[in-house]
Amino acid sequence: MSSLDNFEKDISRLREIVSILESESATLSETMELCKEGVALTNKCKNDLQTASLQIETLSKSITDNIEG
Repeated sequence: MSSLDNFEKDISRLREIVSILESESATLSETMELCKEGVALTNKCKNDLQTASLQIETLSKSITDNIEG
């Protein structure tokens, strides 16, 4: 599974968590666990996006260097 597939899966799970929390159907204990999971997934997605951004910058610079060089 590629990192993009994992990212999409993580975003989907975050949406699911938000939906559950917005429905107010979870117990306090479940809500706390969902919040912890949500924070962890948010941090993971943020790191994934930063990594992807750096890869895009590197590729872009490489393309620019090849065109100019």
